Amino acid sequence: LGVFGGSFEHEFESPPPEWTRPHWGVLAIRPVHRSVWSNDIEHYEATPVGAGMCLRREVACRYAEEMKTHPMRRALDRTGTSLSSGGDTDLVFTCLSMGLGMGRFRELAITHLIPPQRLTAEYFERLYEATGYAEHLLNHIWARKSSGVDARGLARLFKLGLQAVVRDLRGRRFLRAQQRGALRARSDTGKMADSVHAGTGTGGDIT
Repeated sequence: LGVFGGSFEHEFESPPPEWTRPHWGVLAIRPVHRSVWSNDIEHYEATPVGAGMCLRREVACRYAEEMKTHPMRRALDRTGTSLSSGGDTDLVFTCLSMGLGMGRFRELAITHLIPPQRLTAEYFERLYEATGYAEHLLNHIWARKSSGVDARGLARLFKLGLQAVVRDLRGRRFLRAQQRGALRARSDTGKMADSVHAGTGTGGDIT
């Protein structure tokens, strides 16, 4: 194992509105029901999140070194008011590219304290858009298949019941936000690639 984490439980500071329940997944509420590990980049259940992540020193050093020449990957993490948060997954994928594995274990647990301001429709919309953006970049950087909406987001919506989500006004709003984020990422990848090829960026192979 090169990187591992644990069960991501949750505790709300105040009772959440019932309509938020289908969308808790984007809040990184990811309990571990059985320990699992893998070296498959598509094994979502074995992919740890950033909070509480443990990793080997050589993985951290490789990731830090690669960031110097990969401007696109630096766009994955949060800056200012942005909610983009794909840097932790990019770090995990770096670990896998080194021939090491990843895992999540029941014995390790974190409680995620969630304040009321993270349970509003406005916050979820921003979060879905940021998720669409980050996951499209990850798909591009790591040459993973993408289908307009990011693969994980689409799988998550199907798990919830796509028809039920789409019938719901908020669900449609969040789906549009996720698509909007993916479209913005698609535009940005082109601009970043052009910048590097023209020699005006920070340089390096962006993939």
